[in-house]
Amino acid sequence: MPPQNKARFFTISPENGLQQHVDADTALKNVPSDGYVWFDYCEPTIPQLEPLVSYFGIHPLSIEDSLSEDQLPKLDLYPNYSFMIFNFMKKRKKS
Repeated sequence: MPPQNKARFFTISPENGLQQHVDADTALKNVPSDGYVWFDYCEPTIPQLEPLVSYFGIHPLSIEDSLSEDQLPKLDLYPNYSFMIFNFMKKRKKS
């Protein structure tokens, strides 16, 4: 997988809890059989997300949604993965 910018990679399991990894490949190599892998992208790019389509079988519309700044927060449950979008609000200073 290509180098990641603005991304964090985790494994989660009952035995080991939440563990952060340096990249996606390391997270994938260390996910326990009873655990999960969590990829956290902020402002993702197409080159960052394209490998996920083939590796995980992620639906192309999930990728399209993650690239849209107008996408509403949502949770989609698929047989092999869960797809979540979160939006964060920033308080603006009064001018």
